[in-house]
Amino acid sequence: MSDHPSRREQILYLLTQEFRDDGHTVITEEGDVYAAVLVQRGPVTIPAAKFNLSTLANQIDRSLP
Repeated sequence: MSDHPSRREQILYLLTQEFRDDGHTVITEEGDVYAAVLVQRGPVTIPAAKFNLSTLANQIDRSLP
């Protein structure tokens, strides 16, 4: 494997950092990276929304020249 990450990997890294910095929980499920909005309801934490950062990175990479 190359020492240099691909453009898509760089985009995914930046998205992950941005979402973490904004307070989202970043998780990996079945090879995809997600930013989750979690809501605490008493003793239970409920995922209110999940954003697939892997798919978003792919879409951004494809749209760039």
